Amino acid sequence: MEFAVTAFLALLGIYAGIGVLFACLFLWKGIGKIDPDALNASFGLRLFLFPGSVAFWPVLLKKWIQA
Repeated sequence: MEFAVTAFLALLGIYAGIGVLFACLFLWKGIGKIDPDALNASFGLRLFLFPGSVAFWPVLLKKWIQA
């Protein structure tokens, strides 16, 4: 049981780490491809969108690739 918890937390950490890297790149370069109105978004809006971008990075990556 201890191994399962450790493995789950390790995978969660990897997912979150990839999410943070993706969110930084996405909010810097990619957000304008999905939503042209967000191209000139303020830093405050990008900061507001950061947690969601970290959590939902697979969905946003798919949309970014398709755009």
